[in-house]
Amino acid sequence: MSRVAIRCASGYESYIAQKWGFVGPRSYLLELLNERMDYVRLKVALRNMITHGLQPDVTLIEAAANGEAVTNELKRENLPTTIALVTPDGGKLSRAHAAAPEVEVGNCYLPSNAPWLADFTKQLALGPEIAANDDQIDAWSQAMNYRRSHRWGFFEVLEREKQKQTSQQKVEPQQVTKPHTAPARADLVKAASAATRSEFRRRLGGRRF
Repeated sequence: MSRVAIRCASGYESYIAQKWGFVGPRSYLLELLNERMDYVRLKVALRNMITHGLQPDVTLIEAAANGEAVTNELKRENLPTTIALVTPDGGKLSRAHAAAPEVEVGNCYLPSNAPWLADFTKQLALGPEIAANDDQIDAWSQAMNYRRSHRWGFFEVLEREKQKQTSQQKVEPQQVTKPHTAPARADLVKAASAATRSEFRRRLGGRRF
């Protein structure tokens, strides 16, 4: 999944894009884009982020600045991801507080070395109340909150897979019993004679007759 946050400030276009990968409860920041660029360069940058490296299942673009326009254009390109235009709930501070438990329990992982790492960690440490620019924080918090609100889908997939595997298991064939038919008269006579001879042998101490 990649989280794409778009902002417009101070008369120029400043764009933040983050690509996150999720494994179980853990979240991994794989890529981060933080640049000033025009609309054409933005579209190219987002296309490259989607198609290179690990491809995201869903790409979220915030409905701000050129968000709607770039969403519509990228959708027409049939890229290998679901592109969704989103309007986040609440303010930046409330979104950051809602996402904070993911960091507190140690579920957010960063690469050991990346050109954007120092700036991102510094902004995240300062928080939205102190940081001069909090767009990276907001992109992170929206990714965490979106993922948490849609986490039920992961368990639903597991349940469907379990049901699928169960239905595919081979059922042990049941033994088919032949319908009971009455024995022929000759067979009854033969069986009666054998039983009679067996009984006489028993009474005569095994002597043949």
